[in-house]
Amino acid sequence: MSHLQSVLPFLRWFPMSRASVRADLIAGITVALILVPQSMAYAQLAGLPVVYGLYASFVPVIVASLWGSSSQLHTGPVAMLSLMSAAALIPFATPGSADFIQLSIMLALMVGMLRLGLGLFKLGAIVNLLSSPVIVGFTNAAALIIGLSQLSKIIGVPFPRSDFYLADLWGVVGQIGVSHWPTLAFAAAAFALIVGMKRLTPRVPGVLAAVLLTTLVSAWIGFEEKVEVTLAQIQSASEIEVIETYAATAQRIDALTLQIAGINR
Repeated sequence: MSHLQSVLPFLRWFPMSRASVRADLIAGITVALILVPQSMAYAQLAGLPVVYGLYASFVPVIVASLWGSSSQLHTGPVAMLSLMSAAALIPFATPGSADFIQLSIMLALMVGMLRLGLGLFKLGAIVNLLSSPVIVGFTNAAALIIGLSQLSKIIGVPFPRSDFYLADLWGVVGQIGVSHWPTLAFAAAAFALIVGMKRLTPRVPGVLAAVLLTTLVSAWIGFEEKVEVTLAQIQSASEIEVIETYAATAQRIDALTLQIAGINR
């Protein structure tokens, strides 16, 4: 039985008590409510259609909950990796295009294989060699980049993407005069609600309340008629030509391998 549990660790959950089921259900609903809008935002940061953000957020969480070795580790996309993925692929394709999606899939496969190899060879200890100033600098820089990258979403203007982040940010600042005021009003109201609830009722999650309230208001005033994501778009993911995408990705990997071999010669 112990050997079977090492292969299928989720068997340790049983037998489950009523209290644990209730706690898990509340936690699952809370995470799902936050994860839906969050994953859509991550997809936009990565330059991909929102449906890819939804499945990239849900599928890894399900797999990690069943086979993950730690319940404290975060599983799924994050803002910084989404920005880094887009920055790595923008020189090769236009964000949102078919080529960009194929390159994103190839990049995810390559990173997954690399991380699997690092895990198998227990190379995670390399992180311990990073000095504290490096980690603090990376954390602060990541927070600034993630926060400033949302400026275009707050004022409702396009975010120009190039190899120079500061130039892109300046391009957004230059468009403040043509801001989309309803979007700016939604952002300001959500920010005020989060900050206010944190001070007045710290036990109530302000982010969750902001997501629920802004969603209800958006549906009530018909704001989704201008920016909407329909169920048909989400269900269309089942119709994605996976075989052709995989074949194109395999060809790109072969071409990349040949290029690397040519450089080594």
